[in-house]
Amino acid sequence: MNEQRAHDVVAHLQAAALEMIAAARAVLDVAEELVKEPGEATAMVATLADLAGRLAPPTPAGPAGPGGHKQGPAGPGGHKHGPAGPRGHEQRPGVEHIRVS
Repeated sequence: MNEQRAHDVVAHLQAAALEMIAAARAVLDVAEELVKEPGEATAMVATLADLAGRLAPPTPAGPAGPGGHKQGPAGPGGHKHGPAGPRGHEQRPGVEHIRVS
């Protein structure tokens, strides 16, 4: 490797390091604002949640089922059970618990 290319590598690494430092400072500035003014963070989260709800309204296990996976005729996980779910409990979207023996 010639000396000019080595110098260019070092210059690019220095510039990248300075960009990372600037990004870290920006993150810390935002964190400081959130600590000083938690009400603003709460309002921002509420606004983002409202926007997300408008863009992708929740569907009760739509055609793909919970988690976006298509369910087979035997139900989630391939286990056959009634509409009330295994052991008579009502099914809810969320984590599917699979027993491993």
